[in-house]
Amino acid sequence: MQSVELRQRPTLKQWILTHDERWSFILCYLGLAVILSVCISLFWLVVVVGLHGTLEWICQRSEDACAQSGVILSRVAWALKLDISLILFALALGVYMEIIMGMAGIGAATRAGVQGAKGGARFLVWEKALRAMLLSLDDLAQVLRVLLRKTASPKTEGEAECAESLSQPDAPFVSAETGRSWRDAWSTGDWFCMIFGAACLLMIGISPWVTGHGLSGVLRLIGAELHPWP
Repeated sequence: MQSVELRQRPTLKQWILTHDERWSFILCYLGLAVILSVCISLFWLVVVVGLHGTLEWICQRSEDACAQSGVILSRVAWALKLDISLILFALALGVYMEIIMGMAGIGAATRAGVQGAKGGARFLVWEKALRAMLLSLDDLAQVLRVLLRKTASPKTEGEAECAESLSQPDAPFVSAETGRSWRDAWSTGDWFCMIFGAACLLMIGISPWVTGHGLSGVLRLIGAELHPWP
């Protein structure tokens, strides 16, 4: 019973070390990632990911206090690969948004001034709605990752006690996956994150020619996306 109470009332350190498996962190993180990036700018998405990186640094350092900073940094980057892919995806989405909206005829109508101020307002509404929907797909992937990790967690001799503790709304599903790096065997999820991030990076790289904005135009778009205030 005492161990169950400790799980129900984790200390700050315990919460940090198992933050990836706690609904309190997951829901707060995903909510802030979508709301701040959609309603304000991608700058705040980078801030949220940076805060997540700080928690991961604490976890990795707690796991291996003797590891060099470069090793810890590589492990943190590996742990945040899905978060980094989300940032690259959001930047690519911002660079190609005009083309995406133009394919729907909204951007073209707005540029031509057919609908005037109403057309511009409608363009912004559709842009924010589309951005929120696409960014939410990545967040859904994070939720599924946690649920799959819970389902695949191995059974132990304390299964009954763990089941009781996991019934709590903020109980950790499994211990945090610390100490992993890109040198370890890649899972299907690892391959997906890396391929997805590489594809987003490639799309950003070729965007000056695909969008017709040129290098300076793309850099201005990215700079606008990463500005703290819209």
